[in-house]
Amino acid sequence: MKARIVFVTISVVASLAAAALLVFLIGQAAPAAGPFGMDHTRDAAAGGDGSALAVSRVISIPFGIDASLQVSEGGQIVTVTGHGDCQGGETFRVTVKVSQDAFNGLAVGHTEGDCTTVESEGWSVQVNTPGSKTFSEGAALACGRVVVHFDQEGAIVHDWCKEVTLQ
Repeated sequence: MKARIVFVTISVVASLAAAALLVFLIGQAAPAAGPFGMDHTRDAAAGGDGSALAVSRVISIPFGIDASLQVSEGGQIVTVTGHGDCQGGETFRVTVKVSQDAFNGLAVGHTEGDCTTVESEGWSVQVNTPGSKTFSEGAALACGRVVVHFDQEGAIVHDWCKEVTLQ
């Protein structure tokens, strides 16, 4: 009986020590700042003249969703419009998900297209809500995924989300 109590005690102590070590190692591995070593929450000193630079996160996405989207069919359909930058001869597939609060709509749709110029291509897709859920005018979240095929074997994938207004 005494041996069993010792065995259980040693097992518990060893488990706690392993958990503490794991927490310590995870803390050591966490970055202290953003992916480029910058803290995006406060100003950074610029240097010798005492001026300061405001650090801001800039994300370059060659595809985007318009800020205002149209609702139709009694809230069952949202027309999502956007733009994309791709080279002539490439093809793209945009998949879009629009969501509102827990009581309103959630819809997914996609479109495909050919890149015809070196300038921005416009695209549009209608997303439909399944069942009785509907969208209402107001704030929503639109997320997109684009796959741009630039040759027979290569593709680039971009994911992004944007707060939008449904009208």
